[in-house]
Amino acid sequence: MPQHRILVVEDEGIVALDIQGKLEGMGYLVPRVVSSGLDAIAAATQLKPDLVLMDIQLEGEMDGIDAATKIHADLGIPVVYLTAYSDERTLERAKAARPFGYLLKPFEERELYTTVEIAIYKHQAERERLRLEESLRQSQKMEAIGQLTAGVAHHFNLMLQGIVGNLDLAAMDAPVALRPFLDDAAYDADRAARLVRQLMLFYRQEQSDRSTIEPAKLVQEVTTMCRSIFPSSITVALDIEPELPTISGNSGQLRQCLANLCANARDAVSVSLPSVSDRKTITLRASLLPRGVDGNVLPEGRLKSAAAPLVRIDVVDEGIGMDEATRERIFEPFFTTKEGGGPAGLGLAAAYGIVRDHGGWIDCESVPGRGTTMSVFLPAGAASGEASRVAVTEASAMPSVADLRPFRGRETVLVIADGDRFRKILDLMLERNGYQVHLGRDAGDGVNLFRHEFERLDLVIIALSQPAKATSVEDLLAELLRIDARARTLVVTARPEATPRWGAASAVMLQPFNTYQLLKTVRGILDA
Repeated sequence: MPQHRILVVEDEGIVALDIQGKLEGMGYLVPRVVSSGLDAIAAATQLKPDLVLMDIQLEGEMDGIDAATKIHADLGIPVVYLTAYSDERTLERAKAARPFGYLLKPFEERELYTTVEIAIYKHQAERERLRLEESLRQSQKMEAIGQLTAGVAHHFNLMLQGIVGNLDLAAMDAPVALRPFLDDAAYDADRAARLVRQLMLFYRQEQSDRSTIEPAKLVQEVTTMCRSIFPSSITVALDIEPELPTISGNSGQLRQCLANLCANARDAVSVSLPSVSDRKTITLRASLLPRGVDGNVLPEGRLKSAAAPLVRIDVVDEGIGMDEATRERIFEPFFTTKEGGGPAGLGLAAAYGIVRDHGGWIDCESVPGRGTTMSVFLPAGAASGEASRVAVTEASAMPSVADLRPFRGRETVLVIADGDRFRKILDLMLERNGYQVHLGRDAGDGVNLFRHEFERLDLVIIALSQPAKATSVEDLLAELLRIDARARTLVVTARPEATPRWGAASAVMLQPFNTYQLLKTVRGILDA
């Protein structure tokens, strides 16, 4: 147990020495004894003791109550009063300083010990309560921001699908002179889609597919990548403990998380300040926090002991650092300290969402002018259970129209889409490339068509943008498979967090996508 440090404020020398001797005999550390209110404030500011034993009647202009009030208000250090006075007026003044105890002289050694222990315990409990309240407030704020962000991203994805789809269809018939303009528009649409995917990472309600990952290998891969793309003026160092346990996670997401943290560190060390050395270094460290680790090792506000071993990955930079106000906001989407033309401010928000969804957390320690340490804590353990069998496909770059020929076909496809414009886009993308298409306006209409035509259908594409208003995608998949257990299905969605629920589908494709991606995915299902 750590030795508690107690500052004694007493203007009677013999009494002060007696109190100091008793406290030290009980195992406490008394770093200093002072006799005035001003000296008490100075000593408390310098020493930061765990407790102050304060005599009310002190020499000088400031008495113990005034000194205790300032110490508790400015430094948050608990105070226990020592006094030979117990009159009503003194007690009322003493209450205003919110003391953690009150000892009337003379007092017994046992009484002193009990009062000190209770005061220290009360103060620690109060600090823990405040930390938990702040943690809850921050969690609720991030949850609210996440829900808003996910909602905006979902609707933006749907709009992007219309833009990307119509650009593709226009490019098929556009004269050569117009193609550069369409290509530029498609490029910007792709950039917007990537931005939305980062937003969606910040708030995921479902767990992504997991595998067993070696942290050392993961950190080495990210280090190698950073060394290859960062400026030569930045040294990327590596420090990995041997024999780290495995973790369960999505390797792609965790790699992106660490890459985002490293990119942030690169930007921090690239800023030239007088207090930043010319040698610019980023260090990646991986270590193990064993089961039952002492709470002092874990950041404040976390569990006092780990229920399971934790793998800790640090990204340490010697950059410009951050003040407390900045640290409180760094994980908010679109928050950035970079001026003019900088990134969108989504890197740390995405990292926060990824680590949270892996059952861990990120903490930040930073000192302005001295650097920052971003620490990722992840529970150790191998992946359990089967990964979802459904394949999830994201959009890729659109090649020339000639490249679509290997993916064309003559099969019959049923499209069930509740959005008129999107249903039309899917119809044109498929029909122009040889497929026979039947259209269902919603889940009910689609099931009726499937029930009558399933023997002639080769594939069903499901695109329900508002499934909560009718049959859910899971219910629709179950009904189609009840009618025909061999049915091949492709679900397209703007919500990546829902994909693990659709294991019954042949494949899932994330919006927005282009004609090439749609045809390639369709061909892959049909040829399987």
